[in-house]
Amino acid sequence: MSILLRLLHSEHHLTQEQLTLMTEQCGHHATAPLRVLLDAQLMTARQIADFIAQHLKLRQIDIHTYTYAETCQQLDVSDLMHLYLALPLSIQHEWLTLAVGDPTIPHLREDFQFATGLNIDVVVADAEQLQEAITHYESSDKAGHSIPAQNRLDEYVIQEAHDDYQTTDIQPNDAPVTQFILQLIQEAHQRHASDIHFEPYENTYRIRMRINGLLLTTHTPSNKVSRRLASRLKVLANLNIAERRLPQDGRIKLGALLTIDIDLRISTLPTQWGEKIVIRLLNSHQMELHPDQLGFSAAQHEIFLQAIQHPQGMILITGPTGSGKTVTLYSALTWLNDESRNISTVEDPIEIALSGVNQIQVNEKIGMSFSHILRALLRQDPDTLMIGEIRDPETAEIAFRAAQTGHLVLSTLHTNSAHEALTRLIYMGLETYHILPTIRLVVAQRLLRKLCPRCKVTVQLAPELCQRWPILNNGQTYQPSPQGCHACIAGYQGRFSIYEMCQPTQLSAFSDTPFSNTAFSNKASHPVEEHMQPPGNGTTAVLWHEGLEKVRQGVTAYAEIVRVLGTPPAETIAPHHRQRRP
Repeated sequence: MSILLRLLHSEHHLTQEQLTLMTEQCGHHATAPLRVLLDAQLMTARQIADFIAQHLKLRQIDIHTYTYAETCQQLDVSDLMHLYLALPLSIQHEWLTLAVGDPTIPHLREDFQFATGLNIDVVVADAEQLQEAITHYESSDKAGHSIPAQNRLDEYVIQEAHDDYQTTDIQPNDAPVTQFILQLIQEAHQRHASDIHFEPYENTYRIRMRINGLLLTTHTPSNKVSRRLASRLKVLANLNIAERRLPQDGRIKLGALLTIDIDLRISTLPTQWGEKIVIRLLNSHQMELHPDQLGFSAAQHEIFLQAIQHPQGMILITGPTGSGKTVTLYSALTWLNDESRNISTVEDPIEIALSGVNQIQVNEKIGMSFSHILRALLRQDPDTLMIGEIRDPETAEIAFRAAQTGHLVLSTLHTNSAHEALTRLIYMGLETYHILPTIRLVVAQRLLRKLCPRCKVTVQLAPELCQRWPILNNGQTYQPSPQGCHACIAGYQGRFSIYEMCQPTQLSAFSDTPFSNTAFSNKASHPVEEHMQPPGNGTTAVLWHEGLEKVRQGVTAYAEIVRVLGTPPAETIAPHHRQRRP
């Protein structure tokens, strides 16, 4: 609860009802109590300033008597000015005089002290005068300062400039650090990156992007910008910029900021040389969320649609992190989503917003766990439930109970193959006789990089490989061009999925030996030839067969199959490198 609101209540300027209502309206923004007070018109900005100065024994000033533009330009803290409705007035002997509307806001002094390196002398000012002064400073400063547009981030120099910048409505001509971050996000979006890594080291600073599942170094600015980049990113995500000892997580939606609609999840982690920050890009609006776009074979497509049309039961999507499970789940929900169904999801976090679907965010800090939300959802007359992940026995028990009592439940498990889902559920304490009648389908999947069709080169496989894998009996396939081309990255362009689909009949065959590592034949999803043997690393023969079929078709390389699915036993054979253009 806001200290300012409590003070006003204790001095009988607010009733208990007004205090409760305003507290609910405040949310998490630092200056919300001040703005809520002004919007309610219970007190003027001048009356609030008088009250604060009197009760906190602070000096009160009139902004109009100060010249502050030079100090603001020197400090370059416009993000904090907006966050706290505060204005730097002057600097004397390592002390910054800072005019604020609400000095009771937590972390205000610490954040300005951290950002400027100065001691902070707080004075109180009229909040409306402060807002007017900040707006006037920005408009006049931008008229005289213009940062040229940058066509390439590699040519962009982060400099210690004195241009201003903002937190939530940043403009294209803002200060260098902000401009760099925005262009970096734009570049990541254009290159279809899923993550951006900001990594400080003793003498260097590295920025990498995860493209097609692999990290690629894209920028190496001076390590002197480490703190400035970290501070700016934390402000954008509404994190505490003074907290550098503990990990923090946040989220920001850029909206029309870069003319792209993209969400960002930000995670910070203290390291030896500073804070490492990872941004996850969630570009949901460009995704084709429909089963037709998942790359199923005709047989797999039919099996998948039959499963999700069941009125009740469990559908599980399995695979390691980053294998595309979320897109498969959302594609199923998109297909099911119509006015006749009540669809709800429990997610951590909500990655893609779906209109017409009730999406609930897990928040363990306040007790909103998967299991807690599921219990509540079962009282909401649901038809279809999607659980982001079954992580614990309690969630598993509730999910299967829901699937047995008239609800279609979709979820994910972190297992290497479809049949290992049964093993995982048994380890969680579920009985086989509860699992098998409930499951409609288990899908295991992987993401593989796709060869660039413009520059891929042919390669002749060694005879031993052809003998081991008869599906490659012609001995000729493709591999990426080492140099790549203008249309790709190191010879690869985009990714695609391969799938293993396991229906209840296959699970029943496996249930007699649930802890065995032996893979089973899965003829419903794809006929597995007799010569195909499971590689023995937890990946079934089905996924290997699917991958090798794509190698035979020239869609991907044999090395990519090995990278994703693991090296088969005793595999020491490498392709010969007799290259020629296709």
